[in-house]
Amino acid sequence: MGGLSAGQSELFAVGFMLGVSSEKDYPTYWDMQTSTTYMNAYEELQTIEGLRPANVCSVNANYLFLQKYMLSLFYERTNDYFTMDMYQVKDRLALVYRTQNWDYYQSFGMSANVPFNIGEWLSSQVNATVVNDRNRCDNFWDIPFDRKKWACMLAMQNHFSVGSSLGFDLDAMYRSSMISGISDTKPVFTVNVGAQWNFLKDKASLSLNCADLFDTMRMKVRNRYAGQHIDLNMGQYSRTVSVKFVYRFGGSISKEKKEVDSSRFGR
Repeated sequence: MGGLSAGQSELFAVGFMLGVSSEKDYPTYWDMQTSTTYMNAYEELQTIEGLRPANVCSVNANYLFLQKYMLSLFYERTNDYFTMDMYQVKDRLALVYRTQNWDYYQSFGMSANVPFNIGEWLSSQVNATVVNDRNRCDNFWDIPFDRKKWACMLAMQNHFSVGSSLGFDLDAMYRSSMISGISDTKPVFTVNVGAQWNFLKDKASLSLNCADLFDTMRMKVRNRYAGQHIDLNMGQYSRTVSVKFVYRFGGSISKEKKEVDSSRFGR
């Protein structure tokens, strides 16, 4: 049998995929009832009647090159998008949280995924995403908004192999400032580390993992739109440390397979 020609090799090395979807997103029953819950002397949680389901349309195009490099283009538009927003009432001292419909939420952008290896000791993967978000609501209290913003996210995963029994992981992620209605989220970054040791002829393994090593993955929201002045800091710790030990007793047990009865097919 002869080998593949140059044209045939390119055919197998390059791939293109296109996906289109449309769906509805429905609010919960409780979000559609009119009520007010007083969280404290300053904050209120309101729900109102008339919340409409959202219509979500999305298009994704993926281009695969050399069976490992991927470039993706994406577009999404959600009409009647609903979410919970904050608003400082102007005639009294109160901060109101309310779920309501926007005119639409729109997002489009591009991402690239590039894996690479250095010898047998390093396996890495880099992902970069650039996105443009647009949020519009003409009936948001007394301050309608139509906002746009470019944002980016960079992520990298690395696995270091030391021999056949010891490995280390180092992952990092950075996300720039983004918008959500009249609010802006501040940039965040995180670093995750881990190690795994296999011993006793690979029957036992001990792993140690630390997520968000520097405790920096804390959401901070800032609002300076049309007289609104809000700073929301999530105060909880985001760093976690875990240790796991696994021991495998004996070997694998093969299960007896039963033949499929195909007599009803006339065979």
